[in-house]
Amino acid sequence: LAYVADGRLQEAVNVATTYQRTAPGSEGSARSWIALLQGIYEDSLVANIHVDEVQQIVDQTLEQRTELFPATYLAGGISLLIGDLPRAKKAFTRSSETVPANAELHLQISAQYLFAGEYQEAITHLQRWQPRHPSDPRFLVTIGDAMWSLERYGDAAIHYRSALDLDPMLPDTWAQLGMIYDILEEPD
Repeated sequence: LAYVADGRLQEAVNVATTYQRTAPGSEGSARSWIALLQGIYEDSLVANIHVDEVQQIVDQTLEQRTELFPATYLAGGISLLIGDLPRAKKAFTRSSETVPANAELHLQISAQYLFAGEYQEAITHLQRWQPRHPSDPRFLVTIGDAMWSLERYGDAAIHYRSALDLDPMLPDTWAQLGMIYDILEEPD
């Protein structure tokens, strides 16, 4: 991580790959690569100064570490940090396909898209995976939040209502719905 903080990404990669060669397939080998990605993810300044090197690391992750969903998830987050939506989508798709039943992963991916201002990508991702989690209102709430950000208030209201049908004890969702009614000048 010190190499990453110093902007010496190639040296950080060399350390991670050396560990992989000396202990292939070991848990430590996977951890060293994930630590490299985590270091880059946590230091957006380094990531944005060294975009070409970061893209190479992301590509290497997507070519050689596809079975490590934490690595592909971090690669997606890093790609969003540097404004590389195509790589982010590829990385997040790999993560999702590795552990499709993990609702938390899908919600975290959508949160990454929302944070990056990629609202339609968040909606697309959630709509793809929500049918696997039909009783989880968080998918519908988050789609509603993305719709709200796109100023598609009617669509947001539909998703909030659907979430409340699944779980009427979501006070923030009730508040969002009330604000939409005020915006649309509809009675509560």
